Amino acid sequence: MTVQRADKAFFFTKDNCIDKTYELEKGIKMFPSIFIEGAAASGKTVAVKMFLEKQKDINFALFFMDKERDDGTFIRKLSQIRKRMEQETIWVICEDMNQPLSEIKATTLVDFVQRLQDKNRCIFVSREKPHRKFLELLWKEKMYMVTQKDLLFSINEIEQMRAEKQISVRAKEIYQETGGWPGCVSLMMRILERREETGEKISVAEVRECYEIAEYIESDILGTLSKLEKDILEIGAWCPWLSKKMCMDIWNVSGGEEVIENLVRKGFLTEIEKGRYNTARLFEKTVRRQIPEKHFWIMVGQWYETEDFIKEAFFCIKQSGDQKFFQEFAIRSYKKLPYISMGTDDFEEWKENLPELCLLRGMQCCFRQDIDGMDREIRRLEKQLDQTNELKVKEIYLNLLYARPNFPLDLWLKLLEKNEKKDVSISLYNVLGGSDSYLCGLRDLSELFSCPRKEENKKMRIWKESLDEQAMEWYRRARKEYYIEIVQEKCETFEKCEVSQVLLDSEEELALDVNEQNYGRFLQYGKAYLKMRQYEKAEKIFEKLIPFLKLYHRNRFLAEVLFEQAVCTWEKGSHGQALRYVIESFLYSENARYVLFYTEYGKGGKEVLSAYVEWMKQNSPEGWHRKKKYNYGNVCRMPKEDYLELILRMAKKQCSSAPESAQKTSEEHLTMMETVILTLIGKGRSNAEICEELNLKLSTVKSHIYSLYRKLGVKNRMQATIKGKEMGILK
Repeated sequence: MTVQRADKAFFFTKDNCIDKTYELEKGIKMFPSIFIEGAAASGKTVAVKMFLEKQKDINFALFFMDKERDDGTFIRKLSQIRKRMEQETIWVICEDMNQPLSEIKATTLVDFVQRLQDKNRCIFVSREKPHRKFLELLWKEKMYMVTQKDLLFSINEIEQMRAEKQISVRAKEIYQETGGWPGCVSLMMRILERREETGEKISVAEVRECYEIAEYIESDILGTLSKLEKDILEIGAWCPWLSKKMCMDIWNVSGGEEVIENLVRKGFLTEIEKGRYNTARLFEKTVRRQIPEKHFWIMVGQWYETEDFIKEAFFCIKQSGDQKFFQEFAIRSYKKLPYISMGTDDFEEWKENLPELCLLRGMQCCFRQDIDGMDREIRRLEKQLDQTNELKVKEIYLNLLYARPNFPLDLWLKLLEKNEKKDVSISLYNVLGGSDSYLCGLRDLSELFSCPRKEENKKMRIWKESLDEQAMEWYRRARKEYYIEIVQEKCETFEKCEVSQVLLDSEEELALDVNEQNYGRFLQYGKAYLKMRQYEKAEKIFEKLIPFLKLYHRNRFLAEVLFEQAVCTWEKGSHGQALRYVIESFLYSENARYVLFYTEYGKGGKEVLSAYVEWMKQNSPEGWHRKKKYNYGNVCRMPKEDYLELILRMAKKQCSSAPESAQKTSEEHLTMMETVILTLIGKGRSNAEICEELNLKLSTVKSHIYSLYRKLGVKNRMQATIKGKEMGILK
């Protein structure tokens, strides 16, 4: 061990490196010691070198702790350094702390740090978490922790490196493949740069499979792990997710909790939900050493099923390839499985007439828009009902009819009421489908509530007496949604989504057809594009949504989408076509008497409503000039004329605060990114915070802000926020 000048000892090239010394600089100013924890190739040593290179006048003492095997010798060296610290400033660097410290070393180092004075400092660089004795330093504010997360590259930092090297691939692709691990990013950059110089086109995924990177990950990173750690990573790479309980229940892993916590700390496992982990994408292919056998999939699938994670169980048991066991699982899980595996073809080859299989095949047909196939399964169940009075068969039959598009709700309630076993409740398996609305999920329930009070109470009584408590809870939520929609209750739980980052990375999904699984997101995308005034994109989404919503009779959403289409068409100047859309919208919503969504589309929505009311006055003049009554108590009891005028008044009220300049339609439309940035400005984010949240360079953010200021005709953030609210982009 010798004392050296930092600037001479740590000279190195900065190519392919990003300065990650911020946390070190912050910690060294406030604390006498820093503990840097991170896995191999996570950039610990490079960060320390870059940091020390900035300390031109500092002497340091460097220890490679994996070579300091003799405790007595190490203690004597520290004692010599302490004496020299009385005369000069020295920083002690303890590198390669890759093995647990002995108690003597740990005690000595803690005492050493506690006695540091003036500008003397100590930096620890380790692959492992701090020794328990070091915790005393953390508690007494004698040590600052720098974690692996502080060292990994962000997309923005990778973008800076990519731009400097003029590499054509997207920074996001590199980040997705590497997770921002500095060693892998730097190596990948060098390979991409070299390949592009020779004119060779290669994808990031192909670079990831190159020998240099694959071997680097295998030997330099994963090679530092124990066999147990590698085994857990392999499980995490094959399974939908793993947990500490799973490791204990299935494999009886001793110390599994600590191993998983360490793998998470080091970035090998990522927490996807609380207590559930996946192997980080960078290591997935490498740790998958061999395809699991059937026994593995069945064992893991059974665990998921026991813990009531049916979606994960479905995936694993299907992977086993055991069709008999898979069918048995499907029959056991028939109440949940159809709504988890929407659109799958896994059940059609099973020809048996078991009621559970009829439901699975019928719902499969429903989600594939094969209504004839769904009707075949309904007829099979009807034949079984002719032969048996078993409650399960009737329950399955009623659930399949509930999901059948265009099957009258009143007729379904009559069938429900005929349940002869009044002491046993029927279960309704699902009402949401692919939606997040209880009012308009698998079917539109508006007609349960848009009727005279006496009739509504009768329908509620049938529902309550015939169905179980879970179904009653869904009923209450649907009723709450409906009464919010007709402005009879305040919107507390069911808040409307504002335009935010909903459209980022949505391009791939928007190229797909609308189905039960994605139509809820398409509804959000269409509304977001409309509020951003990107009418062509919004119209393309609405054109996909309308046939789907008509087929499944989702009238609540259909009425809104038709009105949104009317607003789009109106804003583009096609007023006649807009009027046709709004007429159709009210045809679907007339009985339900929706109010709220008609008032949410600003000036364009108000003008469309005004045109429709004028058209109604010309074509149905009776009723418009009579004396109005204002104590109907509910829009469902209003004459249609009063109902329409109520909506128009509310829409005008929404626009009343906008100044005259905001009423003009000649402003340039904001781009998607400008709208997202405007939303963040409205939330009070600074430019630096916007850079961090969207992974953009500061110059890019400033350029977008300048552009949106120009388009909105404003000069500062406050004016932009006010204008955004006037336009309906911000709340």
